[in-house]
Amino acid sequence: MAVVALLTERGDDGATLSEIADALGQSRATFVHVLAAMAAGGFVVRRPVDRRYHLGPALIAPGQVAAGRFPALGETRVAIEELSRTLGYAVFVFGRDGDHARLVDAVWDLRRPSPALRIGDLLPIEPPLGSVFVAWNGDEEIERWLGRGPSSVLTREALVRRLDASRAQGYVIELRPPQQLLHELVRLVGRGQQMRRAERISPAADGVEHYLAERIDARSTYEVSTISVPVVGADGFARMAINLFGFDGAISGGEIAQLGCATRAAADRLAERLRPA
Repeated sequence: MAVVALLTERGDDGATLSEIADALGQSRATFVHVLAAMAAGGFVVRRPVDRRYHLGPALIAPGQVAAGRFPALGETRVAIEELSRTLGYAVFVFGRDGDHARLVDAVWDLRRPSPALRIGDLLPIEPPLGSVFVAWNGDEEIERWLGRGPSSVLTREALVRRLDASRAQGYVIELRPPQQLLHELVRLVGRGQQMRRAERISPAADGVEHYLAERIDARSTYEVSTISVPVVGADGFARMAINLFGFDGAISGGEIAQLGCATRAAADRLAERLRPA
C-alpha cells in the first residue's frame, strides 16, 4: 500500500529502490522482494534505463472499477490533498455505510508511520463514535444513535449537548479518550472492522461523552484525537466526513478553532462541487 501511494504521489517521476526505501523509512533489502513480486504481477514496472519504478498496467482495471463505484472520489481526492498540504495533518475521508462509517480515502505524510486504519475499514456509528454522521441529520437519527449506546439519562443528555455544540461550531472535536474508555473504544473499532453487527458491548461504557468536546477555551490546550467535519449533501444530510488526524501532542483551543474552520471551509467547497448541476 505504501509503495503504491508513494508512486502515485511521484507521478511521472517514479522512484528508485533507494528512494522508495528512504521515503518509507525501511532498509533497501525490505523492498527488493516486494518490488520484484509487484513487478511480476504488473503492479509496478521498472524502466531499465534509469531503474526507476512506476505504477504498472495491472492497476488500471481495478482503478476503473473503483472509480465507477465512487464517482465523487476524484473531487474528494483533490480536496483532501490540498487540505493536507495546507494544514500539515493527515486527512481521512469516511463515507456512510449503513450503521457504519467506511474509510474511503486518506492522505498522510509517507515519511511517517502508516495509519492503523486501511482503506475499506469500518467503524461503527455508535456512541461516542460517528457523531459527525448524526449531529447534522435530525432528531430521529440522533435518537437512533443514542439507542445504540449507553442508556444512562445523564450520559444521553451530555451527548446531546455535545452534538448541539458540534453543530453550532461546524465540526466535531474528538479528544483522546480517558484510559477507562480506551479499552471499550478499541473493542468498538474492532467490531466495526469485522462487521460483527449483532455484537453489543456489555456492560455499557460509562463516561463516553468525555470523548467528545463540548466547549473549547482558546487559551487552554487539549489532547485531540480527530477533528471531523461533515460534507453535507444537497438533501441536507451528512453521508461523508473529512477527518484531520496526526495530533502528536496537545494543541491550543485557538489552533483547534483555526483547523476546524479551515476543514469546514474545505468540506463546504467539496459539497458544492459534488452537488448535481
